[in-house]
Amino acid sequence: MGLGKSASALALAASGGKCLVIICPVSVKYNWVNELEICGWSRERSLVIDGPQKRREKQFARLNESQVVIVNYDLLAYLKPDQFNALRKFVDDQFLILDESHYVKDRKAGRTQLVTQFEPKDIVLLPGTPVRNTIADLYSQLMLISPGLWTNFWEFQDRYLVMEKMR
Repeated sequence: MGLGKSASALALAASGGKCLVIICPVSVKYNWVNELEICGWSRERSLVIDGPQKRREKQFARLNESQVVIVNYDLLAYLKPDQFNALRKFVDDQFLILDESHYVKDRKAGRTQLVTQFEPKDIVLLPGTPVRNTIADLYSQLMLISPGLWTNFWEFQDRYLVMEKMR
């Protein structure tokens, strides 16, 4: 914490001159709004997707007017299909920041499956938490950065996981 990861990611996004989507835990959505202001991004062109369904419908009506969209990981599962598709199209060829990217470390988890449907031009992962157990925790995150680097998890496992025989 406090190392400037957010500011660095925003500076990188600004250098691309494109729109920006930030996916993060719900607890830091409004911290990102503050970071955006500090780094010179327009608050008026920022959209935080939250609240009940009726509120989100109004927010999605403003989606294409926005330069920055902030949404939390868990809310992705509650978006209507048309809303998720609109967000997916908005992300395509744009800049995507995944804050606390360890949220997508489990390749079988629903949120990981949803995030892998996005096809950004550029992506930055901000892990925030060290890898806890095995290198397998990195697989989904690495596949977001370089899709197709491995044909499947088993190829990745054969290359990078070392298993000791039990005696």
